[in-house]
Amino acid sequence: MEADNDEIAQDVDAHLYGGIPKSNIDELLVLNKSVPEVINSSFEVLREGYLKLNKSMEQLTEEVINAPQVLAKNDELRKIAESFVAKYWHILRQVNLDSDLTSLMSEMLSEIKEEVSSIEFVDAYSAYQIVAEIWKDSLTKDSELIAASDFYTIGRKREPNMVTKGSGKNKRREQDGWIGMLVPNELIAKRLFASEQEEIEALKNKAQEIESELSELVEAAKVEDSEEYEALYESLKKNEDDEPQDAFEAKTIKAELKRAEKGTPEFEWKTC
Repeated sequence: MEADNDEIAQDVDAHLYGGIPKSNIDELLVLNKSVPEVINSSFEVLREGYLKLNKSMEQLTEEVINAPQVLAKNDELRKIAESFVAKYWHILRQVNLDSDLTSLMSEMLSEIKEEVSSIEFVDAYSAYQIVAEIWKDSLTKDSELIAASDFYTIGRKREPNMVTKGSGKNKRREQDGWIGMLVPNELIAKRLFASEQEEIEALKNKAQEIESELSELVEAAKVEDSEEYEALYESLKKNEDDEPQDAFEAKTIKAELKRAEKGTPEFEWKTC
């Protein structure tokens, strides 16, 4: 019976007696060439032909990522990306109706692939794919808008934010505010309203905490003979069968507060 060529060969000795076949580690060509000192220091001989890892995978990963050689490649890649963005940021802002956008896209794709190819072990096609996706998702539309007007004019314009609401027969398209035609609302918020965004996030987190505490209180109010039950059970919403639901009745809470005496456990529960 022939083995499937797509299956990974199994080492029976490793399964029986443990260890990692040294041949498997030797096949890690990129790691062995890029960070040989990290690989050499991370394995010990278990027995002839088999090794064992002398640290956690998390630690090994951290050492590889922070190795000087890897950091140097990251820095080189960062410089290429920054130079690429700066160059085409200027060009894209200047496009007009005479610009050949198809040729510009091809030029950008070829250039990023060529630039990244100069860095050993970095997948140039991944860089190519990123730029291609940017053109597909936004640059084609954005460059056409700029070409038909100009960067600063179109950058100030908004358009209706159309969303789908409802379902079935009630499914419909409605406007939900406005969005920038060229500049995303998220970018505007991040750049111009950072402090306000932080406050909003803090309030959202606080609301979630309160919601969680309220849910716990509702559940506690359903437990008979507890202080929460005595103070809050009657304030829970009930269904037609008088069974408690997962929320309090606001009107009942207010009425109960008026009757409760300050300083009593009942008052404290209802004001918490």
